[in-house]
Amino acid sequence: KGDYRKVATDVHSVVDEAARHSLRADYEGTDSLREPARAADAVHGAVLDAVAAHAGVGGGDTTVVPLFQHPCLGLRQEYDVLLELLGWSDGELVINTPYPNFPEVYLRTMERRVAGPGDGSTMFVGPSAGSHSFSTGRGLKALVPGVYLHREREFTSRLQAAAVGHGLDFRHYDRAGWVFHSKGIWFTTPEESATIIGSSSFGERSVARDFDLSFLVVTRDPALRAAMAGEVETMLTWADGQQPSDRPA
Repeated sequence: KGDYRKVATDVHSVVDEAARHSLRADYEGTDSLREPARAADAVHGAVLDAVAAHAGVGGGDTTVVPLFQHPCLGLRQEYDVLLELLGWSDGELVINTPYPNFPEVYLRTMERRVAGPGDGSTMFVGPSAGSHSFSTGRGLKALVPGVYLHREREFTSRLQAAAVGHGLDFRHYDRAGWVFHSKGIWFTTPEESATIIGSSSFGERSVARDFDLSFLVVTRDPALRAAMAGEVETMLTWADGQQPSDRPA
């Protein structure tokens, strides 16, 4: 119902501005970089000006808001939204990420959620040992799945210890021949549904250093709500109920 074309145009202008000032890789058999970036101040100013020109759009039953995350430029839009969202004690929350390296501030916020007075539920979905994107890595890369498994066990233990009457579930995506690299958040109440989709893994890197672009979609539209629920159902078709302690390192 809103001017969603303007949102697409605004977001494209930000991505295009960032690309114009970025290094360009040469994939013709070399690892050299072409077209050196401009001075850092020029890059920062151009990207920030482009971000300032964008706005979310709402109309009817649905609102769409782009979220830009670039800590080096002081852009923490996704961070601000997640600090609010992860702290609500009601509603059904589903988080999936292949890299469960949540920053401490997110963990403390989620501890408050599961210890709160609401009757909500929280589910985390991550990769099984065989579906991690580094499962076929060699050398030091072969250690990466085990490192994330350790982090997963740490945060799940903290949330289980903090939970008071809050439904907690931990799943692992396991589909032969497939790699789990999905990232997303779904939040559902009886009245509306929300999702965050984009490049962010919601981890320490996304908070401290990466340039990420995500979209927050909030809707009361029955068809769109059903589509969001269908995304989660499809993902869970391939996600077992193993607890982190049961999963092989």
